[in-house]
Amino acid sequence: MNILFYSTYHFNTETFGPYLELMQEHLNNGDRVYFLGCDGELSSCQTNPHHSNLVCKTCISTKKNALKCLVGNPVNLKISEVLPFEKLNSKIDQLDLSSIENLKNCQIESFDIGMAVMSSVVSIYRDPTPNLQVYKDLIEKQWTSSIWVYEAIKKCIIEKEIDRVYVFNARFATLRAGLRASQHLKKDCFVIEESNDRNHYAVYENEMPHSIAYVEQLIESYWDSGDENKATIAMDYYRNRSQGKDSRFGHFTSDQDKDKLPECWDDQKQNIAIFISSEDEFVSIGKEWENELYKNQVAGIQQISDDFIDNSNFVFYVRVHPNLKGIINESIETLYAIENKNVVIVPADSSVSTYNLMFHASKIITFGSSVGIEAAAFGKISILAGKTFYMNLGSTFNPKTHDELVTLLLSNDLPAKPIDGALKYAYFLMHFGKKYNFFKRKDTFQAFVNGNLYGPDFHLLLIRRLGRLIRIKKEKKQKLRNSAILTEQLSKKH
Repeated sequence: MNILFYSTYHFNTETFGPYLELMQEHLNNGDRVYFLGCDGELSSCQTNPHHSNLVCKTCISTKKNALKCLVGNPVNLKISEVLPFEKLNSKIDQLDLSSIENLKNCQIESFDIGMAVMSSVVSIYRDPTPNLQVYKDLIEKQWTSSIWVYEAIKKCIIEKEIDRVYVFNARFATLRAGLRASQHLKKDCFVIEESNDRNHYAVYENEMPHSIAYVEQLIESYWDSGDENKATIAMDYYRNRSQGKDSRFGHFTSDQDKDKLPECWDDQKQNIAIFISSEDEFVSIGKEWENELYKNQVAGIQQISDDFIDNSNFVFYVRVHPNLKGIINESIETLYAIENKNVVIVPADSSVSTYNLMFHASKIITFGSSVGIEAAAFGKISILAGKTFYMNLGSTFNPKTHDELVTLLLSNDLPAKPIDGALKYAYFLMHFGKKYNFFKRKDTFQAFVNGNLYGPDFHLLLIRRLGRLIRIKKEKKQKLRNSAILTEQLSKKH
């Protein structure tokens, strides 16, 4: 077989690991392996959106040193060699920045490039509703880079007679280009991702990892093939998370007081806990993730609380995901500006316990947060007001209209849904993925392939380690300032 691996996302070991593992596997099988990458020619990518020369050098050095650790001879290709930039038609005239919706609808052949570029921009700035004119330069660079990748991969597939393509994640612009180019030419594209822990990786055949329908099939498949103890194993997953024992999630709750509830908590009230998550990851994937119920989380909270404004028995506690700590954007500011007296904002940096809030709430509302399925596992009434992977597993209430959601909240004798779907979901999360054989991560900067350590050249490694410390310190200060601004905004409402 002729195999093409395409990557502009090899800066960190955890994202490059699946590439190296699978390249070695195909080389061992006697396949012809091609690696298509960037040597700094793209004006913008997800790892280096503003084209820092130092980041480019570090990324290139990491890639070259990693490929040397492989046993075999992959053919290293450069995008600029496959398709010189001067021969590229970027189709920039088809870019429509008149509105976010128009940008999302931009399409080149099989490539939903507008959606992909939007996904990149909102993730770079952690803002689900970015000002397109402010970020026009970045958007144009992301557009041009992803078109270049799209056309180069098509050219590679044809000229090298490629049988299968591998690309990481496929959500962002210059990565989704690889999936769409393969699909356009009706070639298999396996999308690779991180898995349940650092020792495993995941492979999605001809689908993005974000495909709800595809993941639902995987969930059922893993459950059907599970052992006799699968229900116990799955429930232990939820118990461990609720106790902060999940190694990849626990840091979100490590600063929380496990016994703490909001100061105004009144057990005599109908206390509705609303758990929101960051919208930037799923706001621009595709139609499957579009919420027909509410425009966005904040609009949903506003409309729900408006309908209960005269019912003093209902209080809505909005827990902002800890991942949004120190983030300020239009969505966050709009949330904090809600003036309804029946809404209590629990900030991202609050020490109020996410799980204590969940356990004590009368009912739970989420827009896709994992807390929605966790609550269902513990027998809570969990109402899903958005789209997510667990939506069709039967453990959550999925209202089709706002009025239906209101009816669910008003119902005094509403039984919780069966927990079977929640157990299936947990079992899948614990077992999905393949174990590494050739790759072993040391940290974000260095890893082993076939027992050989790789990373950027030594001087670049030192610069990167120092740079990360400086960046983390700078980001921490900025987040503290942002948190202070949001706290002041909340205090003015009381």
